[in-house]
Amino acid sequence: MKETIQSLRRTHWIALAVLSVASVLFYRGTWSEMIGTWWTDTTFSHGLLILPISAYLVYHGRRELVRTELQWSWAGVALIAVLSGIWFFGHFVQVRLIEQMAIVMILQASLLATLGPQFIRRFLFPVAFLWFAVPFGKGLVPPLMEATADLSVLFLRLSGIPVYRDAMTLYIPEGTYEVARACSGIKFLTAMVALSSFYAYLMYRGWRKRLAFVLIGVVLAILMNGFRAYLLILIGHVTDMRFDHDGWHVRLGQILFVVVLFAFFKLGARYRDDLEEEKGAVPATERAGASGSMLQGAMTILIGLIAMGLPAVTGSTMVAIGPTADRLAQAVPPLRPAPGWQSGPLSSMAWRPTFVGGSDPMEAVIQNADGQVDVTMRAYPIPADEQNEMVTFHNRIQPDSDERLYPERLRRLTIEGYGDIQVRETTVKGRRDRLVWYWYDIDGRLAATPQKAKISEVRAFLSHGPGVQKVIVVSTTPIDDGSERLLQEFLRDHASQVLPGNAGS
Repeated sequence: MKETIQSLRRTHWIALAVLSVASVLFYRGTWSEMIGTWWTDTTFSHGLLILPISAYLVYHGRRELVRTELQWSWAGVALIAVLSGIWFFGHFVQVRLIEQMAIVMILQASLLATLGPQFIRRFLFPVAFLWFAVPFGKGLVPPLMEATADLSVLFLRLSGIPVYRDAMTLYIPEGTYEVARACSGIKFLTAMVALSSFYAYLMYRGWRKRLAFVLIGVVLAILMNGFRAYLLILIGHVTDMRFDHDGWHVRLGQILFVVVLFAFFKLGARYRDDLEEEKGAVPATERAGASGSMLQGAMTILIGLIAMGLPAVTGSTMVAIGPTADRLAQAVPPLRPAPGWQSGPLSSMAWRPTFVGGSDPMEAVIQNADGQVDVTMRAYPIPADEQNEMVTFHNRIQPDSDERLYPERLRRLTIEGYGDIQVRETTVKGRRDRLVWYWYDIDGRLAATPQKAKISEVRAFLSHGPGVQKVIVVSTTPIDDGSERLLQEFLRDHASQVLPGNAGS
């Protein structure tokens, strides 16, 4: 009987290993991208530690594991199927975050399917901890930059140093500083949340105490980053800007993070709960067995493999069914100047948005007596593929080399014949600031945000199959009282060429 129970428990672990390896093989493209992000993006480098830490936490509770009855769970198998479908959807619409969340949840569902709900209840934190492997959180960068600038100004004024703030630029008598994306502190925050969660789980019993420790860590990380930025400005103030900030910008942050993390954990240890472990082996009477049969285990593996394999294989073998290159080129014909306007030389086009893939861009310089409007249009297929994706991190209006925060907002316009429409407005900094409006044309429907464009792309394909989507960018410089009026006049006179047919719907 003892050998039978041990063999059955071993079968559960073998089944988990089979489904885990299969998930990596079936979704190796997504896993490869996620691991590449851990390896190359320091914001998410802690992701390399998440799986080992989660495994360690299960090993740390091995005495409890011996007391946990292992079970087969059809709910877990069903969840694998649902999550594999979600991965397929994310792969189809080319949204990496959906794909990456899905494969991590497939791993969690495999734990449920092969080890059972009792294991999940007793090891909920190690299972949930796997979420930290997903590289997300870049959306927090703008508010974190605002917090860094606010804290820097606060600390400077408390120190008696005069400072003037204009958006993300801070002026002190000795010089000028700009809070860039690299100054947001997102690296400190993501690492602090993951590490403080791990530490709190080991040191405290109650979930409220654990949550409080993590929240304190979040506040501490934000304050620490603001203090780091303040120190750099303070050093510039004291040394009359003769200090090499570039060499110490990152290094000072790393030193501060290690010091603060060590002090925080040292202080947290003073309030640790009594977590003494039992010594010796678990009595035989307390050791749990495993429910179900070998046949049920084999069926769990088989159905789990099919549930994972069908979407993965289908997704990897999908052929391009979008429009041809000729059709994409026809979607962005040359722009014809309306009466009262004329074409200008492309050599006078000093700025272009950063978009790749799709068709060759249609570029035009259109002028009238009031000024010059630069126009760029580029077409992409519906559905998108990896080489021809319109809404992606790599495609952006602003260049990323200076890592500035460029505020964007929606601009509502009234265009005769189209009614009220929305475009997205931003300002490009340069020798002369440039006012930029842009929008997306998704198979004849206007979308002013990347999120709406992505949703509209899916709806368009489901409604009438392959099609064409475009990004349209218009801009003028310099920015003055007539800039907005000039762009509105351009849209009014060229609406039939740059706006979709149902833009106002």
